[in-house]
Amino acid sequence: MDITGFWAGWFRYPVANLSPVNFDCEIVQTAGFISGNISETSELQTTPYFLISSILEGTISGRDVIFTKIYQSEDPAYVPVSYEGEVNLRGTEIKGIWKRPDWSGTFLMQKDKGQAQQKREVTIANDVEAVG
Repeated sequence: MDITGFWAGWFRYPVANLSPVNFDCEIVQTAGFISGNISETSELQTTPYFLISSILEGTISGRDVIFTKIYQSEDPAYVPVSYEGEVNLRGTEIKGIWKRPDWSGTFLMQKDKGQAQQKREVTIANDVEAVG
């Protein structure tokens, strides 16, 4: 399965009073390796809607995706974050958990609908999930 493309997603903190954070992501897959860029609004900055960038590096094996998000910031609050998830059968969604040393939460990513539709037209015959 090739997960190359543009993705939109969110991650949730383990604390109920913090809102989910939306992010955009571009992934490039080469064989079993993935890399890319992530942009998100930072909850840790004093400026509202401060945009922060990170890179991702990881692997994909079957439907299992593992990557590390490395923030492009010198702020010590932005430590690398590990993500572990699973791609759905159509290759349009990745969901799982993220972890950092002090806490963890859940995440969900969905592939850009235009790219997902193109992929669906090619692969739906091999997919066991319901169409719709």
